[in-house]
Amino acid sequence: MRRYYRTLTEQVVDKHSHAKEVEIIEGLMDQLSITPEYRHVVKPAVDLEKSFGAPCAAIELHDGRIILGKTKEVFGCASAAVVNAIKCLAGISDDHILIPKYLMGPVQHLKTTYLGGRNPRLHIDEALITIALNASDDELADQALRQLPKLRNCEMHLTVIPTAMEMSTLRKLGINFTCEPKYSGNKLFRL
Repeated sequence: MRRYYRTLTEQVVDKHSHAKEVEIIEGLMDQLSITPEYRHVVKPAVDLEKSFGAPCAAIELHDGRIILGKTKEVFGCASAAVVNAIKCLAGISDDHILIPKYLMGPVQHLKTTYLGGRNPRLHIDEALITIALNASDDELADQALRQLPKLRNCEMHLTVIPTAMEMSTLRKLGINFTCEPKYSGNKLFRL
């Protein structure tokens, strides 16, 4: 299934036809009687996007729990899912904020003012670095960061193609991810 999604995504990104490869993979899927929903993270992510109206992601933890993330003002869907997953693994309530406003504001200002970014949302690496800055003052932030090794070999699905930076961070974390073959909004991110 990961190869199926990777091939569909490459078709969108490269603008080359991978129709034959997709046809072969779909033939194998038919023989095995499996659909994209065979990946347990696909349906929850796609369903959440339909109800929420913005890009979403789902991570399956090793114990089978599915953790969701939605694109909001602070995080993109991949960042939200990773942060929600480490909070869940650490037993931290949803109400606890791992990145206080006094840290969030300056990071977003740096991104949009000095680095020329248009998107103030934190990517996964930016969110984790900011949580690390807070960890010296917040024991729960430190506990959340200590959960990162538990994400290795977890499965994730995003409803949009992540940025190259997010793909790199997901690979470094060892998360096996797939995505729907579409970009977020009108922006094109090169892999």
